[in-house]
Amino acid sequence: MNRKLQAFDRYYIILAFFLPISSYLLIPSVQGTTFGYLLTFLLPVFVLLYKNKRGEFYFDFMRIMVVFIFVNMTAQMVLGFRQNVSLEGLRLVDENLQPIMMRSSMITQSIYLVACFILFVFVKNFYNEEWDKYIFRGAILISIYGLYEFMYFFIFKDNGDFISNRTFGDGSFKGSLFQTYTVAGMTLQRVKSLTGEPSMFALTILPFWIYAARLKKKFLSLLFFTLLILSNSTTAFLGIAIYFLLIGSKILKSPIKMYLVFSSMFIGSLIIGFEKISTIFQTNVVEKLSGQDVSGGARTEFMQQHIDYFMNMPFFNKLFGLGFGYVRSTDFFSTLLVNTGLIGITLFTLLFFYPVFKLGKTDKEVGLKYSLIVLYIAMMISVPEFSYLSTWLFLGIAYYYVKQQKIARINYAKERKQRISMQKVS
Repeated sequence: MNRKLQAFDRYYIILAFFLPISSYLLIPSVQGTTFGYLLTFLLPVFVLLYKNKRGEFYFDFMRIMVVFIFVNMTAQMVLGFRQNVSLEGLRLVDENLQPIMMRSSMITQSIYLVACFILFVFVKNFYNEEWDKYIFRGAILISIYGLYEFMYFFIFKDNGDFISNRTFGDGSFKGSLFQTYTVAGMTLQRVKSLTGEPSMFALTILPFWIYAARLKKKFLSLLFFTLLILSNSTTAFLGIAIYFLLIGSKILKSPIKMYLVFSSMFIGSLIIGFEKISTIFQTNVVEKLSGQDVSGGARTEFMQQHIDYFMNMPFFNKLFGLGFGYVRSTDFFSTLLVNTGLIGITLFTLLFFYPVFKLGKTDKEVGLKYSLIVLYIAMMISVPEFSYLSTWLFLGIAYYYVKQQKIARINYAKERKQRISMQKVS
């Protein structure tokens, strides 16, 4: 058994290394053939080696799949009873308006989600605290590559990405965006590394940054934070702000800590300059979130279109949606709302917040709580990317600790019952 466990750990080490990479495909013509997805899809086969735990793994996986299939099939059944259904006004994954039912995008998008379910259930049941030393390796890899791209452009004023090969649609749309921004007269590249675009990089790195900060890994925390800032992404700024607000809710209870924090912020503002800070905040946060820039305007428009469509749907479609994979807005809230209805968005919310309320107060568990909160809000508002494996990695770790708490309570109850029985006998 020890030999098998060691082999299993080595498998995870390899998976962790490639897990955050999403812009490189082993088979460029076949979407989803990243190292991370392929290794994840092999996990159910690998789990067969473990008699003691494979039952729990498959039981958890089947429970999730039954719920997912039920919501989707019910949505399709309701859709089938309707007359003259139109998909106009929606930002469809597949731009063709026909067919109305059983669209190909349902299958393709569901395949990505199934991989996420597999990883989530696997980590929940097989996570080992020794894995923490390997969890950050993939994040370090894409951070170093992102820093290389940034410096390459800074020196040569050209795109230095030589690895990304992913494309979408007919192959003309690159899956790795090259974007720049200007600060104090300098043109800089937005860090996106091997994740496709800056917002995706931010969504990937945010939980690693929070986890590293809570585990007091100062160098890694500083590295990830620097790269988040260099991504110049609304998602990054939003996630950072939410995390500091969560910390602030604790700090505000201590007047001394509160004084030190605000004093540091004031001194930093004097050094950098209030005008520069105001300009950066206005351009990168306020305008994007309020819809005053092009990106923010499109984001707001798409969200409004999908919410309007949802409000005009029949009651049962409001409950179950049209079916997973129909639409993809620029936010996950309206995407889920149309695809899976109120039931789907409620289940997704419960999935993320159940461990938030159940986890304990250790640094690691608080880090997991904060990571899930930041990921959930960032996805709902600015990034509709449900299939990034790093998100489901941290969700799986959180549920592992919730599960350990349940086991500890059960064992405590058994021991207490035994002690009472022994006292009665004596």
